[in-house]
Amino acid sequence: MRAGCIALSLLADARVIKALSAGPLTLVQLRKAIGTPPPTTLRLHLRNLARPGVVLRHQSPGFHRVVAYELGDHGTNLLEAAACLEDWLMRGPEGEVPLGGQEARSVIQALSEGWDTSIVRALVAKPLSLTELDRLIADVNYPALERRVSSMRAVGLIEPDLTGGRSTRYVVTRWLREAAAPLLAAVTWEEVFETQSSSRIQSVDAEGILLLCAPLLSCPESAAGTCRLAFTSPIAARTSPPSGVVLCVKEGRLLACGSDRRRDAPTRAIGTPDSWMSALRDGYMDRMEISGNMMLATSVVGCLGRALFGGSAKGRWSNAIALGARS
Repeated sequence: MRAGCIALSLLADARVIKALSAGPLTLVQLRKAIGTPPPTTLRLHLRNLARPGVVLRHQSPGFHRVVAYELGDHGTNLLEAAACLEDWLMRGPEGEVPLGGQEARSVIQALSEGWDTSIVRALVAKPLSLTELDRLIADVNYPALERRVSSMRAVGLIEPDLTGGRSTRYVVTRWLREAAAPLLAAVTWEEVFETQSSSRIQSVDAEGILLLCAPLLSCPESAAGTCRLAFTSPIAARTSPPSGVVLCVKEGRLLACGSDRRRDAPTRAIGTPDSWMSALRDGYMDRMEISGNMMLATSVVGCLGRALFGGSAKGRWSNAIALGARS
């Protein structure tokens, strides 16, 4: 399973997590707080949340043995990813998509499946048809691939390429590019709190997130140069180059972006998913490795942060962007 998908699956119905953020609740209280779903459905969801320690179950001593549920430390930290996901959903192309509703579940499922099967990674590279995607993605059969592409198109994550051609090719929408924010939040939570090795960030995940959001970049006109943005895992041995992308910026505009690891860049911004979250969301770059043209790197990271988290962040990029403008 691709990094981030475990967290997204837990957040597909985030009503339980949000309800328990106020404090412990019994099953009856919890059902009432989230709209009285069927007890069987709620118990299944609670079991899924209990496995990674997101929700804790307590049974009081005595004859009645009242059972109550509360958020564990993993659940409290998952609230941050939930807030990021909610902010993205509220900026849907057709209007706000309330987190916890059926429409939100459909969007999250389409995003998760597109991310997990590498459809997103393939389409950020170039427009592709279903037939071309089928050749690239060997692990998913054609009917399943067609269903996933159809679901992503239905919820507004991809759209047909209008530049023409005999077959329909698909491109990612701006909304899907902005989904780099909740994807990064989901990956960050898994890196810190999820113990399954399969959920650890891989090169394809790091490159996918950065290629997804790079075209959103808009820097001050003075920003120019070549910069490598890269991820490293906190548990990975530093025996190979960090995974990421190289951006070429001129007069504040992105001219080119690629994931060739062999290509060096005089300026670098490297960090773990957690430090990238801190830098993009809050403007704190003290835990990142910045080298080369410090002003260019700071401006690029700050402007990406503004594009991805402008609606929900604490907003410290103004200083970073101003520094980049003077580079």
